[in-house]
Amino acid sequence: MNEFDGKNFKKLNEPIDLSTVNFEEHQPYYSTKYGEERKAAKLFYRLSVGEKKYRVEIRWKGNIYDASPQFQIHNDN
Repeated sequence: MNEFDGKNFKKLNEPIDLSTVNFEEHQPYYSTKYGEERKAAKLFYRLSVGEKKYRVEIRWKGNIYDASPQFQIHNDN
């Protein structure tokens, strides 16, 4: 698996030190850059792997009985 940042590819399936990995809900992502609360039905998390940080958004598409989760991940460095 590779990560592409628009210019370069980085191989991701290499061993990592699990003590450098953190995944937790991140309250600041629930606000816009102007400090207003987002009006989005999403959950926001921060994934940190070593020095790299990512914003993870989770939402569901479909009706309540057969909804499918969608995950989006964005650089947050």
